[in-house]
Amino acid sequence: MSPEEAAARIIKKLAISSPPVDVQEICRRMGISLLLYGGAKIGKLLGVTSRINTGSGFVTVISVNSRLAPGRMRFTIAHELGHCVLRHEGTLDARIPGGIKYSRLDERHADRFAAELLMPDDILAAEWCWHEPDFLARRYGVSLEAMSIRLEKYVRVL
Repeated sequence: MSPEEAAARIIKKLAISSPPVDVQEICRRMGISLLLYGGAKIGKLLGVTSRINTGSGFVTVISVNSRLAPGRMRFTIAHELGHCVLRHEGTLDARIPGGIKYSRLDERHADRFAAELLMPDDILAAEWCWHEPDFLARRYGVSLEAMSIRLEKYVRVL
């Protein structure tokens, strides 16, 4: 299943029909804990997925820097959620206890998942030509950069 198909499946299952998509609620419904931390960034790391052994099993935790801009934070949460949904197998990241590092391909797939989850093609395709990118970015709760990249696919079709 492609990253876009996986995101579309969640959108359909949760009957999401208008933006913004509530990624925190999706995490909650999937049993994934979300931790917002206010510490300094670790290199280029914006968020991390961890599998933590509680003694009675493993818990998945997505940790995201709370100092990120809201749109960037939502994309980072959706990106990390993509790693979980797509069942990416990573290696332990020595920078973070229980943290996982993924391949470049997995990172690209997680970005594609996040873009489709936050800016669903079925919804965005119906309204992209009627609004400016900055309006759409605010409406979908993403950064202008993320929306601009997403809109490139529609412009290429013309």
